[in-house]
Amino acid sequence: MASMRDIKRRRESIQSTSQITKAMKLVSTVKLQKRRLQQKTQDLSVT
Repeated sequence: MASMRDIKRRRESIQSTSQITKAMKLVSTVKLQKRRLQQKTQDLSVT
């Protein structure tokens, strides 16, 4: 059976991983939005 200390460490680890994952998703979303805007601008300048 896990001790309270082990459970607390595991919980903190999961929260940290979750925070990193959310930040990575945010960064990828911003990059995708920038790329779509560039593509849209490029498409408009061609036509």
